Amino acid sequence: MDGPGVLSPHGPRHSNDHAHIQDLSVAPTTDEITSVHKPYLPLYTPDAEHHLQDDKVARMLDIQFRMVREDSLRGFDSGIKAVLRDLDSDKFDESQLAQRLGAGGGFYVTPGEHSVAVPLLANIEFEGVALDHIAGLVVSASADSPPSAARATSMKKRQSFWESSPRLPMGGLVAIVTKRLGGDPTFALATLTMMPNQFRHSKPAHDDRPRLGFGLHFLDNHEGLRMFQDVKAGDLRILVESPVLYPAVWPFLETLKAIHPQELPLSRYFVPNADLSSIEIDIPA
Repeated sequence: MDGPGVLSPHGPRHSNDHAHIQDLSVAPTTDEITSVHKPYLPLYTPDAEHHLQDDKVARMLDIQFRMVREDSLRGFDSGIKAVLRDLDSDKFDESQLAQRLGAGGGFYVTPGEHSVAVPLLANIEFEGVALDHIAGLVVSASADSPPSAARATSMKKRQSFWESSPRLPMGGLVAIVTKRLGGDPTFALATLTMMPNQFRHSKPAHDDRPRLGFGLHFLDNHEGLRMFQDVKAGDLRILVESPVLYPAVWPFLETLKAIHPQELPLSRYFVPNADLSSIEIDIPA
């Protein structure tokens, strides 16, 4: 069995590959996304091999965490990889990404059998750095509003769109992808720090598309500061948004990490092959 982390015969797949879920970061790391190795995803069947085979409850929590996390992040992961491939392609001008950027953003449909529509924002610009009492270090940024009612000439219609849209939620997971002329594309991961109704609309720019303002809290503050300070003319910057509502998934996964197997309520009913034949169920009062 090719186990997780140090239990793999080949060693850890990346910096976020560990044997115990308590050591795993819910948010992915950059080297995890670019890793060519398949993640450790154990099967949820009673006879499947598992590194926690002797502890049924810990085994169940481990499998649930890894499977839910993979399902939640797979589309985001594939979206970033597809954008990086297009940016590095000799046929970039013919790529889907070039079309989306020409339109000022939109949805990028990843290739393959399990394709996902990944939201993009184009023409990202950094505007400043501040300290927030909740998020910590925040980089203020702006982008072209995506093709939608977000480009309406009426400020009221634009505000109405963002107040009802699931796009760009508070705490949403995003990647800022940068391509410098003659260089390789790079990216950094961040979470959004403003609610949609707090987004500001500056003067029209980039072919009269309304600009959308937001805050970014980079998961790696050093990487965020480096990206902010190392801005050069001609840089191409794109925001790739997770297609899954990350703020809804993150608390659940963090709870799975924090649960001690011996403290899980009703655990004997949840584990595989649990014998429920002797349990009496009373008629509701």
